[in-house]
Amino acid sequence: MYTFILKGNGFLYHMVRIIVGVLLEAGKGNINEADVKQMFASKDRQTVGKTLPPEGLYLWEVCYKEDN
Repeated sequence: MYTFILKGNGFLYHMVRIIVGVLLEAGKGNINEADVKQMFASKDRQTVGKTLPPEGLYLWEVCYKEDN
């Protein structure tokens, strides 16, 4: 079992599933840091690989910044 905690101020559609998929491929040794940098630099969704299925994905917490 793996646990990934991603924190941000906004996510695009399927973004978390894509990020975790890339991290898992890197962990398996199928891609390296240079590959990941190239994926981001290309700005081409097709270079990133598959989108993981949603099973096991949970929204843990939503925080809103208070207006002062």
